[in-house]
Amino acid sequence: MPGRFSACYITALLLVISSGICQAQFVLPRALSTTQVSLPQRTAAGGTARGSGFNAQIELTNALGAGYCNLEAVFKSTLGPTTTTRDLVIRLTPIDRHIPASRTIASDILVTFPQGQTQVTIQRAFPKWTIGNSFRIEVIEDGVSLPDYSAEVGMSLPGFAIRTPAAVLGREWVNNILMIDAEPSSNPPPADINFYADGNVHEVDTTTLENLPADWRLLREIDCIVIDQAGLADKRANVIRDWVMMGGALVVLDAPDVSDLAQQLRLTLTPPPPEATSLQAMASLQYGRAIGRVQGLRTWLTIARQRPVNPSGPVGEQAAPTIEIAETAEGIADNAMRPTAQQAAEMVGWIEQLKVAAESLQSTWQNAYRRHAGAGQVIALPSKTIDSDDSFFLLDQLIGIRKSPIIARGVDPLMGDTRTREWLIPGVAEPPVYTFMGILTLFVLLVGPVAYRWTTRGHRSHLMFLIAPLLALFTTAFMFSYSIISDGLGTKIRIRQITWIDGASGDAAERTRCTLFSGISPREGLRFAGDAEVMAYPNGGQLTWDELPRQVGEVRMRTIVENDSQRFASSVLPSRSQTQFISHQMRHGIGGLKLGKLTPLDPDGKLPMADSVEVTSTLEMELRDLVICSPDGRYWSVDRIGAGETVRAKWVSDSDKASSLLGTIYTRFAPIISVSRSGRSRRNNKIGDLILYLNREINRGGANFTSGIFELHLTESLFVKGEITPGSFMAISAPSEDVVAVQDAQQVESVRYVLGTLQ
Repeated sequence: MPGRFSACYITALLLVISSGICQAQFVLPRALSTTQVSLPQRTAAGGTARGSGFNAQIELTNALGAGYCNLEAVFKSTLGPTTTTRDLVIRLTPIDRHIPASRTIASDILVTFPQGQTQVTIQRAFPKWTIGNSFRIEVIEDGVSLPDYSAEVGMSLPGFAIRTPAAVLGREWVNNILMIDAEPSSNPPPADINFYADGNVHEVDTTTLENLPADWRLLREIDCIVIDQAGLADKRANVIRDWVMMGGALVVLDAPDVSDLAQQLRLTLTPPPPEATSLQAMASLQYGRAIGRVQGLRTWLTIARQRPVNPSGPVGEQAAPTIEIAETAEGIADNAMRPTAQQAAEMVGWIEQLKVAAESLQSTWQNAYRRHAGAGQVIALPSKTIDSDDSFFLLDQLIGIRKSPIIARGVDPLMGDTRTREWLIPGVAEPPVYTFMGILTLFVLLVGPVAYRWTTRGHRSHLMFLIAPLLALFTTAFMFSYSIISDGLGTKIRIRQITWIDGASGDAAERTRCTLFSGISPREGLRFAGDAEVMAYPNGGQLTWDELPRQVGEVRMRTIVENDSQRFASSVLPSRSQTQFISHQMRHGIGGLKLGKLTPLDPDGKLPMADSVEVTSTLEMELRDLVICSPDGRYWSVDRIGAGETVRAKWVSDSDKASSLLGTIYTRFAPIISVSRSGRSRRNNKIGDLILYLNREINRGGANFTSGIFELHLTESLFVKGEITPGSFMAISAPSEDVVAVQDAQQVESVRYVLGTLQ
C-alpha cells in the first residue's frame, strides 16, 4: 500500500489558473522523474522549423527540488557529418515561481559537436538551490541564442502550494525506496475497504540497472535502494557504492554471507555499536505490531457482523457501502456499518494474507544482518524477496531522520540559518570598534582642545568653520580606508574538510565546509570539482518561509558546468561579506593506512608486551595527531606520518588518555557554538529555521540533528564518546588544494579531518 500511505503527505493540489477557466493538478513528481523537450520547436502552423543543421533532444531529471538536476542531451546532425567543430551552450534559466527567487541560478552546459560527427550525447549534473521546475531552455552559439532552439518547460508553482514547506518538500518526510529489477508486493485491502494505518510514510519506485543514474548526486532523493546481490556484480551498480558511502541505506537480497557481500561491494562492513538496538529486536517489535493489527481486524469483523442491517438499505436487503477502517494507537477504530456477506468474506481472506505476511516478516528478518559502510548502512537479507509492507515500515525505522536529504547534508540552501556563524573567518567583515573609538577620540581632541585653543590664541577662531569640516572629512576617509585595508583586498578562506576513507577500497567520501571573504569579488569567480555536490549555505534568520521571494526576476547568479569543473560567477561571492558553501565529493583510490603484525596481549606476562606497531601510509597527504584503534581494541598514536611513509606507532595503555587525545583533536578546531532561533520564528509562529522545523516534524520528541551525517559522526566519536570503533583511525591534516574555490586565496584556521577504516 505504498501509494495509500504516501498520500498522507504527497497531496494532490488543485491549481486554478486565473487567466482562464482551466484547471490543472499539481502533484509532487516521483523520484527520478524526467521532463523532455525537442528542439527546434515546431512552428505555429504545426510544421518543423528550419533549424541550424541539427536536432536536439533534451531531458531533465530531478528538476523540482533543491539539489542537483541531471541534463542529458542528444544532438543529431540533419546535414550529415559536420564540416567543422561547433561549440554550443545549453542555457537553463529559472522562470516563473521558485523558492526563494533570490537564490536562482542560470546554468550553462558546454557542448562540443566535433567535426565529422553526426551525433553527440552529453550528460551533466548542474546545481539548483531553489524549489521549482520551470525553466527556459536555450541553445546558444557564438554568444547568440539560436532561433527556434528555445522552449519553456515545467509548471509554475501554485500560490497556495508554497505557503507551507509540507506541500513542496513532502519528500523530506517520505522514505523513498527504489527497487532495482524487482517489483514490490503488498496486500492491499479489498476494493470497497478503505484501511488507514498509522506509521511512517514510504513510497516505493522501481527501475532497472540500465536506467539507474550514473551519478550518486542524482540519488539524493532516494533513501533506500533494494537490489539482489547478483545485480551488484554489474558495473552500472558502482554508483550505489558511492551513494552508500555518502549516507544511503542499501538492502541486498539473497546475501547470506557477510564476507562475500563485503568483497563484492569492496567496502568495509562494520558492525553497529553495541548500544544500538539489534535488527532482530526491531523486527520482533514490528512483527508484534503486525500480529496485533491482525487480531484487531478479526475482533472488529466479529463485532461488525453482529450489528443490525443498515436501515438505509432496501427492505430485506443490506446495502454495500464502502467500509472505512482506521488504525489508531488504541487499536482498530469502531465503524457503524455492518459489512455485507461478500465484504466479510473478502475481509477474512485479506486478514489471512496479512497474517501470512507477518509470519513472512519474522522469518525473513530473523537471519538478516546490518552493517555500516562509510556514512551509510548495508542491510542484507538471505531471502530473495522483500514482500510485505511491514518490511518497508521496518526500513523506515532503520533509516530514521536520514530520510530527509536536507538533514543528511546538514545544509539548507533555501533559507539558511544562524548556524553559519559557527564557522566564520575571525576578524573580517566586522567593524573595528576599538580602533574607530580611538580615531574618534583623537578627532574630538584635535577639534576641541587643540584646534580651538590654537585659533583663539591667534584671534582666528573663524578658521574653526574650515578646520572642523576638514578634520571630519579626513577622519571619515581614514576610517573608511582603514576598514578596507584592515580586511584586505584579496580573498580569505576557512576550510573544514572531513575525509571518510574506506580501507577495503581506498575510496573516500568527503564533506567540505568553506567560508570565503573577498575584499573585491574575484573576476574569475569560484571553481569546484565537476563531480562535487555544491550547496550555498546562506546566513539566515532574517526571513521566515512566508517572506521568501517567489517570483523570479533577473537571475544574477550563473554557473558554467564542464566535464571536470563547475565555475560559479563572481556574483555568488559578494564583496566584503562572508559567504559559506558546503560540498560533498567522492574521491576514488586515495589510499589508506595499514597496520603491521600485532603481538597479541599476554595477560600472564609470559611474552614481552609490544609497545609499538608498524604503520604504513599509502595516502598522498601528511597526517598529524594520528590515533588508531586496532582490531583487538588497543589504541596507538603517532605524532606525524608523511605521505607514503612507514613509522612506529606507540601503544596508548590508558583508555582515558586515548579519549583525551581524540577530544583534543576535536576541540582544537571545534566550531563556535552559536545561539540559533527555534524552528518557528517569534513573528506569528512562522517557520524561520527549516532544519529545526524538519527535525520537529520527522523526529518528534527526539534530538535535533543540524550539522549533517559527517559532522554527527565526528562529534559523537571524538567529543561525546571519546572512542572510535576497532579497526579504524582518526587524524588531522592540511586541507587539500583542490577544495580552495578561489585560486591563491589565503587559508585561515583551516583543518582537514581524516578518518576511516584500516586496510
